[in-house]
Amino acid sequence: MCPARGQYKLRRKRQGDRQGSWKEAADKSTRYLKSVF
Repeated sequence: MCPARGQYKLRRKRQGDRQGSWKEAADKSTRYLKSVF
């Protein structure tokens, strides 16, 4: 894991944990839909 990625994750956690998790879930769902269709 690169350090830059870890810093980005920490920054996102400070911004808003709920918003970040929601965005991650949406990204996962879109990726899943793309792989299915």
